[in-house]
Amino acid sequence: MLFVAEYTFPWDALPTVAAKRLEWDAAQPAGFRFVGEWVWKDRDPAFRGIAVLEVDDVEALNAFALHYGATITLAFHAASDVMSAITQIGFPLPVDRAAYRKTGGIAYKDTPDGPLLLDAYRPADEHRHPLVVMIHGGGWARGGRFEMGLTRWAGYLASAGLAVVSIDYRLAPQTTYPESFQDCLDAVDWAVAHADQLGADPQRIGLWGDSAGGHLVLLLATSQTNPSYGGPRMRTDAARLRAVAALYPPTDLLSLDRAERRGGIARLVRDFIGAEPEDSPQRWHDASPIELVHAAQPPIFILQGTRDLLVPASQATKFAERLTAAGAPHRLEIVEGGLHGFDRIAPDERAIGLIGDVREFLKEKLG
Repeated sequence: MLFVAEYTFPWDALPTVAAKRLEWDAAQPAGFRFVGEWVWKDRDPAFRGIAVLEVDDVEALNAFALHYGATITLAFHAASDVMSAITQIGFPLPVDRAAYRKTGGIAYKDTPDGPLLLDAYRPADEHRHPLVVMIHGGGWARGGRFEMGLTRWAGYLASAGLAVVSIDYRLAPQTTYPESFQDCLDAVDWAVAHADQLGADPQRIGLWGDSAGGHLVLLLATSQTNPSYGGPRMRTDAARLRAVAALYPPTDLLSLDRAERRGGIARLVRDFIGAEPEDSPQRWHDASPIELVHAAQPPIFILQGTRDLLVPASQATKFAERLTAAGAPHRLEIVEGGLHGFDRIAPDERAIGLIGDVREFLKEKLG
C-alpha cells in the first residue's frame, strides 16, 4: 500500500529528527519502505517535507508515527500511485487570490517569550464581513499559522466573504493550559477590538481549527458559553460566537491520554495540561470540551476520519453523542478510511466536497 506523509518540525529539532531517522533506518523495519522524499522551507520558519511510503499494512505507519512521537507533526493519506499522490498533496481547491487581501505578521499579544502574531485575510471589498478565527494544530506543541496548507484554507474562506485571522499561540511544554488557551481567547478579543481594521463584523464570529486547533476551538465554544466553566474567559460577549468548524479534534483529553499511554506515544496531552490527571482533576475536566457540552453553545461541524492514527474516531463520535444528549446543534461527518489531515493529503472526492461544506456552513451560520 502507498501512503503520502507530510511532516513538519521546527529547525531547532533537526538534530533530534535526524537521529531518529538514523535509528529507524538502522532498524530496517519489516514491511516499510521510503519510495521518495522531498523537503522545502517555503516562507515557513520550519522544516517541511513530504514522503511517499510503501507499507504492508497500516500498523507499519503506526509504528513509524510512534517512533517519532511529538518530535514532528505527521499526516498520512493513502494513494493509488506515486505520481497521483505527489500531485494531490496540499489544499485541493482553487483559491481566488484577487478576492481578498492578506496582511501577515500582525502582533496581537505581548508575552515573556515575545509577541504572538496573526495573519489577517480581508475580503477585497469594503463591506463588513463575518469574522473567523483560525487556530492551527500540531499536538499543542508544534506548528504555526503557516503549517499544513493553512494559508490556502484561510484564503479559501476569505475568498467567499469571510474575514479571517489565523493565529499563533504559545506551545507546550513551555506553555501549558490554561495559558495557551488564554492566548486564543486574547486573539478573539484583539480581533473584536480591531474589527474596523480587519473589515469584520464583531457581532458574527466563527471558529475554525484542525487537530489540536480543533480541540481549542471546541473548548472555546463550549467553555465561554457555559456559565459553570471555572477557567479563563474572554472579554468578548460569548453570544457573538455563531459557528464552529473542527477537523479531527481531540475532545476527551483523559481518554486520549489513556490511548497515548497504551500506544507508547510521547506525552502530548500531559505536556499540554502541565499536570498529571490525579494531581489536577479539575484542570483536566476544564480542558476537555466533552465535559462542557450544553444546549446553548453555537452550532458545531466536525470532520473525522475512521483511520486516524493520532486522534481516534471515537473522540468525534462520543462527543457527538454527548451533543445529541444535550440537544446541542451539530453536524458530524465521518470519512471512511480518512487519516489525520485527510483534507490536505491526497483528499478524495468526498473530502474535497466536505471542504466546501465547511465553508458553506460558516457562511450560513454567520449570515
